[in-house]
Amino acid sequence: MDWLYDPQVSVPLIIYDDSISLYHNLSFARHIDIAPSFADRLVLPMPYSWMGVSLLHDSIALYSYHETGKNGLETGLVKYMIAYSPSHTDTVPSVLYKYIFTADKKHEELYELISDPGETNNLVSTQTEILQKLRSKVRSKRDEVFGND
Repeated sequence: MDWLYDPQVSVPLIIYDDSISLYHNLSFARHIDIAPSFADRLVLPMPYSWMGVSLLHDSIALYSYHETGKNGLETGLVKYMIAYSPSHTDTVPSVLYKYIFTADKKHEELYELISDPGETNNLVSTQTEILQKLRSKVRSKRDEVFGND
């Protein structure tokens, strides 16, 4: 299992604010967006080291990155995950892909969470275009974090 499936990574966020109309991005928020949103709403400076984007901004994140612990939790494999939301309506993504993989790509899973919220239909063999896009995003994220060697 290793904690990358929706029951472990989907955390409800409830914002109680009289000015909820100020929040432009309520459809695909990430954990790293919570603190910047609070700082932005309270008109506090955001530390340079924070990587999230305030939910008060017009921009909507398309990707969210996750990983298991360095030793793996249950299977002993370190796994990574990218959630990708290529399109949005006002309140929810219309399509939401989740790509789970090991660094060597020997284990890959791809789910479309709107139509398959239980993550039971692995699309790796049928959604090759989306799979290639997400593999490419993995390479670009790795280069961003570790440098392009």
